[in-house]
Amino acid sequence: MADQSRRDRPRRILVEIAEWTAERIGEHVRAHRLDSVAVILHGGKPLLAGPDLITSLVTAVRAEVGAGVAVDISVQTNGLA
Repeated sequence: MADQSRRDRPRRILVEIAEWTAERIGEHVRAHRLDSVAVILHGGKPLLAGPDLITSLVTAVRAEVGAGVAVDISVQTNGLA
């Protein structure tokens, strides 16, 4: 009886969704004239997205917010080393 709906969903964020999210973050930064923004990757296992997708997302966010805006990106995980 456990929720199994995740089985029908993509295993990681789609590139198009990541790009759209970066655009929306940029819109928010410009609308509120922010000089910094923090983005926390969490939910599921963000590191399983792989370095290429994470790099793409970080690059897109930095490009969308523009020069002069500090971007702090971190990962929240319950993984143990």
